[in-house]
Amino acid sequence: MTGKPSAVILLHPFFFFLFLFLFLFLFLNALSFLFTILVYSRIFASVGSSRPPFRPPLSHAQPPPSLRAALVAPDAIMLGASH
Repeated sequence: MTGKPSAVILLHPFFFFLFLFLFLFLFLNALSFLFTILVYSRIFASVGSSRPPFRPPLSHAQPPPSLRAALVAPDAIMLGASH
């Protein structure tokens, strides 16, 4: 061995796994960062653009006639004299 560094040391399994885990860590980190940016951009893009579904106010809601009669006179419905 002279004074110059040898490339054989890089073939050691320790360095192989070190570089492998380093690459996987950085790759997954970048992937999760991009996914986070994608999700947050979709969330913030949808704010203010979508309206809630239309629901009529409860004061104008009328039940169907049979239900209205049942609510007004349940005894008459039971006796068969609803109208």
